[in-house]
Amino acid sequence: MSLALFDMDGTLVDGDTNDMAAAFLTQMGVVDAGFAAPLPEYHRRFYAGTLSIEDFIAYIVTPFVGMPGPRRRALLHDMVQQAVLPNVKPGARRALSFHAARGDTAVIVTSTVDYLVQEFGAALGVAHVVAAPMELEDDVITGRLAGTVPYQQGKVAAIHAYLKAHGLDGLPGGYAYGDSVNDLPMMQL
Repeated sequence: MSLALFDMDGTLVDGDTNDMAAAFLTQMGVVDAGFAAPLPEYHRRFYAGTLSIEDFIAYIVTPFVGMPGPRRRALLHDMVQQAVLPNVKPGARRALSFHAARGDTAVIVTSTVDYLVQEFGAALGVAHVVAAPMELEDDVITGRLAGTVPYQQGKVAAIHAYLKAHGLDGLPGGYAYGDSVNDLPMMQL
C-alpha cells in the first residue's frame, strides 16, 4: 500500500472550488453577487505564491460562520453535487481508480477549508483529507482556524501530522499530484 496525495483545485477539479462555491451561494441567495468580486485578485496572488492564506480563509468562510450545522451540511451537500462534482477531471477519476485498484490510500491535501473538502472527498469515495481546519463550537463554524493550513510548506507539515496520526513513518512508493507552485513542497516530499 502506498499513499497517493492529491491537491484538489486545478488537480482533481477543473477550476477552483471557491469560485464554484461563490457562484452556487450567489445562486442560492446566501451571498450577494458582489461576494465573488475579490476572487480574481486572490487567484492572482495564489498563483504567484504570495497569497496570505489566512486572510483568504477569513474571507471565504464568512457565508458559513454562525450557520447551524444541519443547514451547513445540507448546503454543502447540494453545492458539491451540483457545482463541484460535474467539474472533476476525467484524468483525476482515472488516477483515483488506479490507486483504488492497487489498494493505495488516496488523500486530498489542500488549503481549501475542511468542511468543503470532507463533503467533496465523501462524494468521490476519498475518506482521507488534509485541509484547512476550521474551528467548530456546538457544530457551528466560528471563522477561526483550528490548526495549520496545508498551503505551500504548510502542506509538508500537515502531511507529516497525517502520517504520525495514522502510524506511518514515511511515504515509500508514494505518489503526489498537483498543479501549481504551491504544491511544489508536497511534490518534493
